[in-house]
Amino acid sequence: MPLPRLQGAAELDLRDYFGHQQGLRQELAGVAMAWLRGGNTFILRYALDRGGADTVFEELHVADALVYAGYSPGGCVLSPSLRGLELVDDADAVTRAYGTPPPWDGLAVLGEASSRTTGHRGIPRPLPSSGS
Repeated sequence: MPLPRLQGAAELDLRDYFGHQQGLRQELAGVAMAWLRGGNTFILRYALDRGGADTVFEELHVADALVYAGYSPGGCVLSPSLRGLELVDDADAVTRAYGTPPPWDGLAVLGEASSRTTGHRGIPRPLPSSGS
């Protein structure tokens, strides 16, 4: 189904492409940038995997045909692993919504995870409470 275009942008729901990787590939043909926004990191990673978007984004990235950008979960899924993110996102949301365990592997675009909130490289850690 064609996506509505607003000033050169279109919203894409990855759930529409579960099991339809070729349709997603066709939809993204000629698109210069994908912006992945907030929500639950584990749900996003599941959706990327279930629809084959992880493979399509990788192919387009390697071909230098697509800029991948985003914030919050959109950036978190770029790390090699989602381990540690269960401290800030509900990993069990995937099991409740889809009846399958959450994915723990990231897209491995980044060499390691980085936490904007703590300023530490590596697996994000919760911030100390204000009383500490």
